[in-house]
Amino acid sequence: MQLPQVGRVAAAIEQLSTRLQTVDQERVPNALAAGRILAENLIADRPSPALDVSAMDGYALKLHGSLPPTLPVQSTAPAGSPPQTLQPGHAIRIFTGAAVPMGANCIVRREDTIEHRDKVQLTIPITEMQPGQNIRRQGENSPQGAKLLARGSTVDAASIAAVASFGTGDLPVYRKVQVALLNTGDELAEPGGAVEAWQIRDSNGPTLAAWLSQLPWVSIRQRQRVADTLS
Repeated sequence: MQLPQVGRVAAAIEQLSTRLQTVDQERVPNALAAGRILAENLIADRPSPALDVSAMDGYALKLHGSLPPTLPVQSTAPAGSPPQTLQPGHAIRIFTGAAVPMGANCIVRREDTIEHRDKVQLTIPITEMQPGQNIRRQGENSPQGAKLLARGSTVDAASIAAVASFGTGDLPVYRKVQVALLNTGDELAEPGGAVEAWQIRDSNGPTLAAWLSQLPWVSIRQRQRVADTLS
């Protein structure tokens, strides 16, 4: 058998490369998108956090120079509830992730208090407190309009968590690349079949198929053995 010239092979590869086109896009649920290639930039639709939130379980209060050591507890602010308005001279019991009440500028940790039925006693001096303490500011993680993921990125579990937190349910990804494997060689025999002494079992075909099957953006449509000649 006459081997093809290297120049002809290179020219054939070059011709094929000029005919390649980018595959179309599709949208898939974010939980099923791991390993796929992102087709568009993903942008934050709002800041994260969306507003000032508490970083601790504790008590929200307004820090000022004449703060008394014991404050009446106005109410409780659980996570997932709208922000409340703090009354002067009061404290609001607050949980991690809850919106900081309007008028509050400090969160005192629960560990730094003694809790009573309707009041709270602060066990740390005012000199150890400061405005903004234990508060995660609006946009601290990411501002609105920030690029979360770039087009061409490979989607993984961490990126799914990020985009889900910004409201993305379906991700724009490229469709899977369709691949056909053609194994050439008159001497090849299938691994599971009978083999003559002058034949060898095909190992490249299954190996390539197994390797490609590990790529979530590839779909193997066909695997076929072909003869060494065109006739």
